[in-house]
Amino acid sequence: MFSSRSSGLVGSEEEIILDCYRLARWYHVSPEVFLSMPLSDVWLHLHRTAQIDRAQQAAADDDD
Repeated sequence: MFSSRSSGLVGSEEEIILDCYRLARWYHVSPEVFLSMPLSDVWLHLHRTAQIDRAQQAAADDDD
């Protein structure tokens, strides 16, 4: 399951860095991929990844 900060707002520098590491773990890439992006792109990736995760969870629940 993908877990990001509960807020969609950009928080402290530490929070956004942790979000980059969470995304990197989810996508199995280096955190540098996300750390080098503009904050708006990181937020978009966080949002879309959470949407994908929710859809996958719902599909898995339907299969049960």
